[in-house]
Amino acid sequence: MEDRRYELAVGVNSFEEIMAQKSPYVDKTSYLAAMIASERPVWFFTRPHGFGKSLTVSTLEAVFTKEKRELFQGLAIYSRLAEEKFHPRPVIRLDMSRPSSAKGAKELWASLGREIARKANELGLAVDPKLSPEAMISSLIIKLAENSGRKVAILIDEYDSPFKALGDQPKEKALLTKAMGDFYAIFNKLDKYISFIFVTGMVKEYLSDIVPIFNPDLSPDISIDPGYGALGGFTPEEVTKYFGQGLQRVAATLKMTEPELVAKLEDYYWGFCFDGETRVFSPWDILLFFERSDFFPYWFYAGWEEVLADILKERRLTVWEFRDLTVTPKFARNPGVFAATDPLSLFYQVGYLSLRPGPMAGVYRLDYPNQAVLRSLAEDWVYNIPGRSSAKARFKKLRAALDSGNAALVMRIFNQFLDNLSADDYPAALAKQNDPPLDMERDRWFYWSALLTLIVAAGLEVGAGDKASSGARIIAVKRGDLIWVIELLVRPIGPNELNASPQNRAEVRAKPYPAQPKNPSNDGL
Repeated sequence: MEDRRYELAVGVNSFEEIMAQKSPYVDKTSYLAAMIASERPVWFFTRPHGFGKSLTVSTLEAVFTKEKRELFQGLAIYSRLAEEKFHPRPVIRLDMSRPSSAKGAKELWASLGREIARKANELGLAVDPKLSPEAMISSLIIKLAENSGRKVAILIDEYDSPFKALGDQPKEKALLTKAMGDFYAIFNKLDKYISFIFVTGMVKEYLSDIVPIFNPDLSPDISIDPGYGALGGFTPEEVTKYFGQGLQRVAATLKMTEPELVAKLEDYYWGFCFDGETRVFSPWDILLFFERSDFFPYWFYAGWEEVLADILKERRLTVWEFRDLTVTPKFARNPGVFAATDPLSLFYQVGYLSLRPGPMAGVYRLDYPNQAVLRSLAEDWVYNIPGRSSAKARFKKLRAALDSGNAALVMRIFNQFLDNLSADDYPAALAKQNDPPLDMERDRWFYWSALLTLIVAAGLEVGAGDKASSGARIIAVKRGDLIWVIELLVRPIGPNELNASPQNRAEVRAKPYPAQPKNPSNDGL
């Protein structure tokens, strides 16, 4: 295979452009070949931002375009292009982020009509602009199929964009769902003119309304199918194979060996998982890392981070309550409402929570995908407690105290931080009232999770456990040649102590021990 290790295609969603500039292209065409060769005519594929949905659509368009087929030389799909199912055909590609819908279904309907007219003009055809969008797309499909003698491929990118643009407008969303249902129903009615349909989006919420319209007899959503778990993301093997030059260059810049660099990349960025089995990197993280040679949470700060931080702050949610949750396959495939009113569904659909194998057959776990996401969200949570500037100073002070072995200072930093918090303000703490005494257990869990969040936000290697026999929770922190064992206790406050809420007070005990050869667990990440 030709070695393509030149300019990185950061932010480029065009297959043709990537190949023209000889950028590294991680070959995912075997997945596309499997879809095209299949008897299934309709495919849905959801992924968060930055996972190659638009590039996948562009690649499929190139597969079906006669003039672009030579671009696939050396790629997995090239040997199959002579097969009947891979022959060139007319393509209608619609980017649903282009039509405007912020004001509701009526605006979308008019804007979608203009978009279809523009697409028809690109294809050298004309449609009556006075027709409804469904009549316009119907006319376009029939004309393309009859003029070419071949069935048409339909590629729809960001199907959910109009719904997200509406925000919290339930009545308008209901109208929009009805309008889009009428539009998409055309594809089912014209199946004799259509050979292949591929639809992408980020939000799963509307699939239950849209999928049956395309084909009531199929369940074509491949988003959590194990066979397509690596479509859109990069596996560690692919990073090594396609970015060898980048690994060599950055390893030299950071004064690391290549295996050390790969291990650090995996520890920090790897772990997005959409099928419960296959873990991948975000392409956004990897491309920007090799461009800038710096470990930074690129994917985290390119999407929904401000929205999620606001949700945590306004709804008094903790970072730790979203860890290691058990969910059903039904939730994984259709998590429900995409709104702040259901934070778990929102966090999952935008990619800040990933699937993991469950504790038993028939269930999944949810957790943060990697250290970059967990640490960044923890930082945002801590910033919202005492303020950004004091939080940064606390991180620096804590790291210095741990490095110097100063147990008294470490405990003082922890206790000062906990004094700013009240378990009474957090619903997550109330939900932990499982064991008597109720308030004691609630506060014990809450302060333990808050302390863990502070430690993770400070960029420290952490492990955690529960020492139920003594009523304490244990946190282990590795720092240099020391492993700190931190014990958190909650006790009732005395009558002469601070008039503070809650009625139970958290206290920290910390002691450093020499590091053992084996590092403490990083709690699944």
